[in-house]
Amino acid sequence: MTSLDPVLSPVLVGRDEHLEFADRRLAEAMAGHGHATLVVGEAGIGKTRLIRAISRRATAAGFRVAQGDLGPQD
Repeated sequence: MTSLDPVLSPVLVGRDEHLEFADRRLAEAMAGHGHATLVVGEAGIGKTRLIRAISRRATAAGFRVAQGDLGPQD
């Protein structure tokens, strides 16, 4: 690791409510009731990190997880 490498904590702080919501949605999807969930917010508040945590939970529950990137917006 160099001094420029990011150091990330494995603990997602302050997102219990959001993770519980995601867990409920995953359980509903397992029961055949799918939903779409939109994650929005200011830059830098941890949206990507939250989505990665949810993706790990979904994968662990047996879901296939797809990811896309729109790239830079002109």
